[in-house]
Amino acid sequence: MSSPSLVIRNGTIVDGSGGDAYEADLAVGDGRISAIGRNIPKGAEEIDARGKLVTPGFIDVHTHYDAQVTWSERLSPSTWNGVTTVLLGNCGVGFAPCHANQRDLLINLMEGVEDIPEVVLTEGLPWNWHSFPDYLNALAARRYDADVATQVPTPRDWPELAERAAATGQPWAGELNSRLETFLAIAHFVDTCERPGPVVLTHRDIHPWNLLTREGRPVVLDWELSGMLHLAGELGSTALSLAKGPGFDDIEPAIFRSVLHGYVAGGGALPPSGPSWFVFMIGGWLGHTRWNVLRCLAGVEASTGPDLALSHESVRNGLRGLPELFGRLQELQALLI
Repeated sequence: MSSPSLVIRNGTIVDGSGGDAYEADLAVGDGRISAIGRNIPKGAEEIDARGKLVTPGFIDVHTHYDAQVTWSERLSPSTWNGVTTVLLGNCGVGFAPCHANQRDLLINLMEGVEDIPEVVLTEGLPWNWHSFPDYLNALAARRYDADVATQVPTPRDWPELAERAAATGQPWAGELNSRLETFLAIAHFVDTCERPGPVVLTHRDIHPWNLLTREGRPVVLDWELSGMLHLAGELGSTALSLAKGPGFDDIEPAIFRSVLHGYVAGGGALPPSGPSWFVFMIGGWLGHTRWNVLRCLAGVEASTGPDLALSHESVRNGLRGLPELFGRLQELQALLI
């Protein structure tokens, strides 16, 4: 064995396998662990870790360093506590993609949701990006004391999922493969669709669970929050979910419009009509379908979530229903708005 660049001696090793902790030496060479045990040759650098834990780096899967990574090389406090990888883009909030006229909105959103002071974001963010790829390039140009990963706005890995479905014999693999182009088009639509009108700040929005039904008409409980609502996304999608039956051939335009009339009565102003009225429903359904696809591919046990049979059913519903909804956007606009 060649002389290692680093040897950590006498540490208590917890290797993440679930086994008991044990005392040993650990050698590092060429940036990788090269040996664990005793009788390791002297290293170029030596650390005595007696009485200390030696562990793999931790992965922090829920962080909000989306702004801090644009101005700081140190991702503290995570890296103070053994974290070597951080994941950004959680809770559906971040700073990309972003038009210049949306910067204050996203700053206010992050301040409200995650309690990050507005002055810190305003003075720190360099805004040297516009699209999500621009944001990734801006991060790639910097150096950090930990690895950085980020969730993407709408995954485009449907071809890979189709290959895995075919290889593992999923019963709906053929349907997914035949609709790949449609699902990629839907993902592109969700990412790029213009969303006019007010946008939700914090979590004050209108969903079906915020409504009651009286004499066949929906009654929204919190009209005083209507000025904060992202009309084109959430109000339109919520109204459609209330107005339709099990499919899209049984839609009651009167119910849909009554939700809009209630919004106007509460002081709101409707934005221009367009496909963005239904993007919230489409994006949510797309994400739900993908989650169930991944669940089926993993073959997870029922104890970790819904029974796999339900996930297979959800996948089939998404593979059939999403293309139908996406293909009928113009028809729905004409019928409802």
